[in-house]
Amino acid sequence: MNISGAQAFASLRGLLSGSQPVGPSPTLLHPAFERLRSALADRSASPLDRAVLLRHALLFETARRGGSPDAEVELTEDWDVDWNGSGLEVARDGGVLRVQARPWTPRWLRGSDRGVDAWAASEAERRFAVGSAVAGDPFLARLGLDTYRSHGQRAATRAVLTTPPGATLAVVLATGEGKSLLFRLVDGIGFAGQLLDGRRGVTLVVVPTVALALDQEAATGGDDPRAWVGGASERNAAIAEAVRAGTQGLCFASPEAACGPLRRPLLEAARAGVLRALVIDEAHLVDAWGTGFRTEFQTLAGLQHELLAASPPTFEPRTICLSATLGDAARETLETLFGARGFRVLSAARLRPEPDYWIADPTDQAGRATRVLEALRHVPRPAVLYVTRVRDAEEWRWRLAAAGFGRARMVHGGTSAAERESVLDAWRRGTLDLVVATSAFGLGIDYPHVRSVLHACVPETLDRYYQEVGRGGRDGRSCLSLVVPAYGDAEIAMEINDTVVIGLPRGRERWAAMFNGPKRHLGGDRFALRIDVAPGEGAGDIDMVGERSTDWNARTLTLLARAGVLRLLGGAEQVVQDAVQGSWQSVEILDHDHLAAATWDRRVGPVRRRIAVANARSLGLMHNLLAQAASCPADLLRELYRDATTVCSRCEACRYDPECARRGAPDAEPVSPWPCQASVQEPVRSLLDHGNRLVVKLDEGMLARRRLPDVLARLTVFGLRNLVVFGEADPDFDRAIDSLRDLVVFVARDAIPGASALPPGPEIVLVGAGAPLRPAHLAARVTGQERILFVRPDARSPSRPQLPLDACHDGRVMPLREVQGRLLA
Repeated sequence: MNISGAQAFASLRGLLSGSQPVGPSPTLLHPAFERLRSALADRSASPLDRAVLLRHALLFETARRGGSPDAEVELTEDWDVDWNGSGLEVARDGGVLRVQARPWTPRWLRGSDRGVDAWAASEAERRFAVGSAVAGDPFLARLGLDTYRSHGQRAATRAVLTTPPGATLAVVLATGEGKSLLFRLVDGIGFAGQLLDGRRGVTLVVVPTVALALDQEAATGGDDPRAWVGGASERNAAIAEAVRAGTQGLCFASPEAACGPLRRPLLEAARAGVLRALVIDEAHLVDAWGTGFRTEFQTLAGLQHELLAASPPTFEPRTICLSATLGDAARETLETLFGARGFRVLSAARLRPEPDYWIADPTDQAGRATRVLEALRHVPRPAVLYVTRVRDAEEWRWRLAAAGFGRARMVHGGTSAAERESVLDAWRRGTLDLVVATSAFGLGIDYPHVRSVLHACVPETLDRYYQEVGRGGRDGRSCLSLVVPAYGDAEIAMEINDTVVIGLPRGRERWAAMFNGPKRHLGGDRFALRIDVAPGEGAGDIDMVGERSTDWNARTLTLLARAGVLRLLGGAEQVVQDAVQGSWQSVEILDHDHLAAATWDRRVGPVRRRIAVANARSLGLMHNLLAQAASCPADLLRELYRDATTVCSRCEACRYDPECARRGAPDAEPVSPWPCQASVQEPVRSLLDHGNRLVVKLDEGMLARRRLPDVLARLTVFGLRNLVVFGEADPDFDRAIDSLRDLVVFVARDAIPGASALPPGPEIVLVGAGAPLRPAHLAARVTGQERILFVRPDARSPSRPQLPLDACHDGRVMPLREVQGRLLA
């Protein structure tokens, strides 16, 4: 049984007072309550863990009541914890402890006199207002939906489904607005005009972690396995066989799996023309030069090239890159690596409305440790504590254990895959309250209820900071961002910022080691190269082999690809017999002077400088955020993500003066960068007049009701996928549109012909009663913008209202029955 509200809090009070036994009990739908309920039965939860969770639950209940009276619980036993140090006020009444939460007002945070964390603990709804849904397209019914979550989601869907074969689309869509709908629709209905001979096809979704792959598998339903899991041989064999046969549908895999064991089955599916799409989730990671770099995110470009080359013409897979934020450098990288067959961006980005930003003045290292420990005894859970270096993470793991935190773990770049997956599993199940992490943690983790993100460091870019803050509030509810800097952090951030892009001499040395090392000539200017070779011949390089060195070699190849010196072609196992002895990549040389220092200076140097300048600019914005703590972070974030809609969350400026907060611009709906159809096909083409238009007079009553759905479906099949409903609502129109759910048709209701947010292309216009038809609506059209208007039998001329439309229209007018007959012929 699931309970919420006052009933849930009453159940929780019963558990705490002992009047209700701890054990199987109703699930409390509020995360703040349910996490505490779970911890009461969890032996790994320390008294301090429970005290922090209790404070969160009390703050949440106080906010749920509207702020008064303060929530209170009774305990029949003392938890042996520093109640005052955990922000709890305890009154002893005989053998009973009455516990209330009190505001956390640290003197080292400006403006904290009203409490730092109460707003985050309240879990206030910030993103999705009631009634904010957007009218849907008919095919959504295939997934049991009838509306989109936002205008951005609708625009992204239409852009994805109109992407031409072989092309790449980057979609920037705000967190929580439903990027998963995009690949579910690719799998469920396919792309506009796509035919797969009755087979379902394969849609590969590359996700950062196995945990996220399993999350997506669970979310999309079905009994067949969809997530590739390392070590699960039986499951993986079934997926591989279904991919080869073109019957898999959705397949979720890490980049390592996609470029490794799944590569051959994917190539077979591509050759058969049944690989629908390569979807890269969290696509900004392809441009990741930071501490969380993973080789395979950039070698995905080679896999894409292989899949495109193997596919029959017009059956090439589309590449869809998904991200919530995408800066200029990341876009350039994606276009360079994936855009050979066409590249476009659909951006519906919005700044996050959930975080409550708090920034402390810098202190020394000991002072920072004291402040952060104080914060962790108060801030709502779950929480992430970010640091920059591995040794910092190790130190914080020791501090937390010494302080008495039991449900805390650590993840950094050196964490083993098994340990990482164990942490992620506990995180998803809600048995872990706190993670200490470097930037290697959090990417692609879709746990929605994180309430606090703390930084005991200064991130090396504003982009990294914002990505990490974005771990909080993914459920659309308020969360906390707290930065606690120390003296010396700026120098560490600058050092990392300066070294994340390999220097020219070292990069050229690594490239020479790869090109002059073991390789196979594949014909022409194509070569298969070992990328796990030592980076040079110096005494310090001979033994420098391993995963980290291979990562840097892969970065070097990507840098050369961005400079146009070579093209990444993918893995080389199929042509290298001894591939088991190493990691291989195939490349095509585009500049024959690729080993010359002058070439590196002329071609690679400018690319490296652009990356360095972008990183330095982002670091500068991070410093500005810290230095101007009293100003609005939205202004700085808007500089970084230039096309994002600016929305305030909470910061020092708006806490001081709520009138300063900007509510955000109304949702503007971007238009697909692809036309939904180049032009209409026969036999529709022969129906159009010299002005690429046709007016269709509807039949009366039942005849129109029978014929209209069939005619609309046939027009859609022959190239008209845009449908505009103009004028008063008409039940016959609604029934006809609902019948199109198996087709890729985009519908604009209450729109004006030619002025809707539909993708560019030909359109059908259903003209209802009361529509203000204008001469411009009937004007001649250019090829690619054809228009067919369906009008009522009594429609009048817009220029001469006293006359029927067909008496003075200069184009072709046909009755509906004749159009149906011509389309059937």
